[in-house]
Amino acid sequence: MCDLVVAVAPRIFAVVQEYEVDPGVKDGCVAAWGLAFDDGPVRVTTTDGTRQFVLKTPERALRWFAGRGRGGEDEVSARLVWLGRSVVADFEQAEAA
Repeated sequence: MCDLVVAVAPRIFAVVQEYEVDPGVKDGCVAAWGLAFDDGPVRVTTTDGTRQFVLKTPERALRWFAGRGRGGEDEVSARLVWLGRSVVADFEQAEAA
């Protein structure tokens, strides 16, 4: 069963926002986490849990997180960062409530 879980697990990615804090100096943050299934929609949730998206592709998430900053003056770019696939799965013993 663990092999099955690894084989069908979705790919995990972060949506990272980057912005310039000083001329030539960038900072950034993880704005959202996503799950990309092989044969279905992509699910994205903001890190604070206030927004969720169901999209056709991971790249479609970028349009929701790029653009102007909070003050409207700074450009914010967004990109995807993919986590490597885990090749290990382990059962945890569930306890009855």
